[in-house]
Amino acid sequence: MNGRASPDSYNLTQEQIDTFHKDGCVTLPNVLTEEEVSEIEKVFDRFLNQEIHVPGKDFCDMSKPFGVPFEEWSIVNCMLPTKYHPEFQNNIFERLTAN
Repeated sequence: MNGRASPDSYNLTQEQIDTFHKDGCVTLPNVLTEEEVSEIEKVFDRFLNQEIHVPGKDFCDMSKPFGVPFEEWSIVNCMLPTKYHPEFQNNIFERLTAN
């Protein structure tokens, strides 16, 4: 079976694997449900609203030099979200990618 095989398992087809090896990326349909994405968004919204503190360069703009004010950021990057919000460990995305 390919695609979402169980709540914690996503199986790839040989064609998807071959595409990844050839192109370096592949689109995987229906990896997460809308509800699962919503739960992840809630946590990342807290990072973006700076409700969860991330020190130094682990919270930055990937498109600008360090030191640019947050209000001017374009591409926000939060490194190590489970380090700074341990409750986020073992989330659905981590479980699926560990499989």
